[in-house]
Amino acid sequence: MDVKKQEKKKIVLRILVPVFIAITLTVIWAVKTHPKPTHIDEQSGVIKDFVLEPLKLNRNLIRLKWIHKDDSNAIFDITQLSDGTLRTICLITLLLQPNMPSTIIIDEPELGLHPYAITLLSSLFKSVSKKQQLIVSTQSVPLIDNLEPEDIIVVDYYDKQSHFTRLSEEKLGDWLTEYSLGELWVKNVLGGKPRW
Repeated sequence: MDVKKQEKKKIVLRILVPVFIAITLTVIWAVKTHPKPTHIDEQSGVIKDFVLEPLKLNRNLIRLKWIHKDDSNAIFDITQLSDGTLRTICLITLLLQPNMPSTIIIDEPELGLHPYAITLLSSLFKSVSKKQQLIVSTQSVPLIDNLEPEDIIVVDYYDKQSHFTRLSEEKLGDWLTEYSLGELWVKNVLGGKPRW
């Protein structure tokens, strides 16, 4: 395995391990305080009930499993969640840590996410950015559409260096009466286009 792949694997593990620990701790807490959930959110749509049983190899741990509402023989667990769902869980866990670093950098959080999940994530970004510096690189029109012009810094590369430009509602003027920020991004009005 080359060095870049090893580094990426280390980064992924640094993100995923806390997520799985958080999920496991939440389930352990839930089992200790409420032996069996008495209410399942009807908005979940697919969950009929939870199966909370200790793991065979470690009786102190529980893997979250649930029964599908349409088939009581169908039991699912976290390994059957989509990449987008797992990524969303990871990002939310990262952004809701009690002791966050002063700066958080996220590259293309939209990858694999449903457009509605991107909308939810953008509101979480706004909330977190009030207390921590949040740097997010994106090419997502839905994400940009959920931001204000002042939230966006466009990076262009020319003259052998990067140039950073903060957008503003004032500078975009009449454009914003006709188009959303995402549409302006697609039309390359905002800049940041690749130079081949």
